[in-house]
Amino acid sequence: MREEVETYMKKNDIKILALQETNTKQNAKEARKEYTWYFSGENSQTNSTWTQGVGFVISNDFAKYVEETIPHTDRIIQLTFKASIKINLINIYIPQAEPPEKEKEKVYKKIEQITNTTIGKGPTYIMGDWNARMKLAQNKEEKKVMGK
Repeated sequence: MREEVETYMKKNDIKILALQETNTKQNAKEARKEYTWYFSGENSQTNSTWTQGVGFVISNDFAKYVEETIPHTDRIIQLTFKASIKINLINIYIPQAEPPEKEKEKVYKKIEQITNTTIGKGPTYIMGDWNARMKLAQNKEEKKVMGK
């Protein structure tokens, strides 16, 4: 799979790619010839071996500017780039509609906590899979985001 992703990135001149559902069960960095892979996949549930996993694939032209990698959870990873100003990239994977509300609220609160630490430290870009539904909000967190 890695070769296919790297071929696609090279063909389409993609320098940074955010991945979700990597099914990686560890936090890891894999340096390859042209790209560096960063994974966040440690599952905080002690009774479960299943994990979602998120990550980034970055061209080595840009990987040399990565100052910090923070694998927050199996659903959130953050990279900080050093430049004239710091740039924060946060990749997320929000739970689907079926999981208990507490699980989704936990992820939203963690995102808020992370973004609060980046205030005043350069731009922060949040990307990933929000698992958005195109219908009425079903709980208070969704109402904040969706408005209805």
